Amino acid sequence: MSKPSYLRNFSIDKFNSQPKETIAIIDYGVPSEKFSQEFAGESIDISPNKNIHIGVFRDIESKMAFHRFSWLNQPTTKVDPSWVAKLWSYWVSQYGNNQDGLAWQTYTSSERLINLVKFFVANGVPNSQPDTVSILSKHGQHIFDNLEYYGPGQTGNHFLNNGRCLYIAGILLGIDSWIEVGKKIIINESKNLFNTSGELREGSVHYHLLITSWCLECWLIANAQCREEEEQFFRVIPKALSAVSFFDMPAGLPLIGDVSPDCTPSFLYSLLNGKRAGWLLRQDAGAYKTVKDLINKNKRDPEARCLDDWSRFDQKPWSVIWSKYRDGWQPYPGHAHVDFGSFEMHFQKEKIFIDLGRRSYGPKGDVDRLAISHNVLLIDGQPAYPENRAYYSTEFREYISGPPPVWESTHDMVSLFSKSFSRIKGVEYWNRNWRFSEKKVSILDEVSGQGLRRIDRYFHTLLHPKVAGNEIIVGPVKLVGAQGAQISETIYWFSYGKGQKAYTIKLSTYAQLPFKDVISILPKL
Repeated sequence: MSKPSYLRNFSIDKFNSQPKETIAIIDYGVPSEKFSQEFAGESIDISPNKNIHIGVFRDIESKMAFHRFSWLNQPTTKVDPSWVAKLWSYWVSQYGNNQDGLAWQTYTSSERLINLVKFFVANGVPNSQPDTVSILSKHGQHIFDNLEYYGPGQTGNHFLNNGRCLYIAGILLGIDSWIEVGKKIIINESKNLFNTSGELREGSVHYHLLITSWCLECWLIANAQCREEEEQFFRVIPKALSAVSFFDMPAGLPLIGDVSPDCTPSFLYSLLNGKRAGWLLRQDAGAYKTVKDLINKNKRDPEARCLDDWSRFDQKPWSVIWSKYRDGWQPYPGHAHVDFGSFEMHFQKEKIFIDLGRRSYGPKGDVDRLAISHNVLLIDGQPAYPENRAYYSTEFREYISGPPPVWESTHDMVSLFSKSFSRIKGVEYWNRNWRFSEKKVSILDEVSGQGLRRIDRYFHTLLHPKVAGNEIIVGPVKLVGAQGAQISETIYWFSYGKGQKAYTIKLSTYAQLPFKDVISILPKL
């Protein structure tokens, strides 16, 4: 794999990967009770008297979580050191010498390195695997030789994580070559991953919190050791935390975009509120106070309604958030969905219309990325913007969808205007207008053009909808003017691989263009 120019004069090999720090060797004994753990939403039990078999996992991300030892991160996990030793010895015997399989994929190797280094530095190396430090040292060279760098505009958050894991493991083990490479990656890539307004460029709320936690972790250890790079690490943190508070909605975090298998969204909620829970529970008292103070200091200005790629509108009792990628296409590389024009709406402290999240990264989760899984409008089954691809150039995207969409916002209105549907013969433009008052929200859709077209509008909710004439009751509110409604069950994925029942309201009609219709959302009296 290629490397960025700023790493041209750096190297990691077996000669410069020898730790300066000494780790004690400990007898952890053998497990006496069964091992019960969740791996990326999939639970397993292992008896101490039975052989371990990774084939029990159905989802590839669950297998990867096993290889990453990511369960050591969860503060609610009761860690039995004897099971850590047993699982580590099993992993070494099965995968330690074969660096060609999924177990040695670079992101997975990076996560395994940092998770095990943290544990063994704190607790000691098991005497059942006395060559542990040597095996972990080989990880650094493997990661450096296979860095997840794909060039400007094509490199995502994995590369930053490669740097994070090398940096922190290097500090804990005393390996200068790892520290220097990791430091360079963190300084250069953290500023590339975030927009100027502070949010992650990749289009996922959960991933924004996750990558913010990575940056905080690197800065905290640099700050604790009074390292010179701590100032450069810190530069992205205030705006990133401000963007975190931008996503803090009245009824909770909107899971717009992908849901990461690395941790549950709830694990990162402490970055919203500063509570001693989840990610912040993993920090010592000093780090907790430092981060809590930063969270409180960098709350968003309530009057600030826009980030580079997001908009928000708050007028009691309503609160709404939109993703608004500047050219209309989902960012690539990234974790966004085909959701242009979608929104999440809260009424007081209850979620009314939601983003459904994403089940998994396998084929079963692909439907959750599609437009039909979002609160959008489709014409003849087509979304406003097709799914983005790595090989689509800026010129090609503009040829397909026309000029960038136009978003406007006033004291009581948010609107979008797009000519992207003009790729469909006879269609000219789509305009959607949300108008707010204390008593209602009106959503006006206009489609200009000619010819007969099928117009589908989708609304997804956790609340069981009930049709009453041309009204649909959705918990504390009602939709008025919702004719031709079809209601079906779906699933809201509140964490990777974990969901609960939800409902889809589909308003479908064949209309002669130009089309114009209004849906009103009012409090139920």
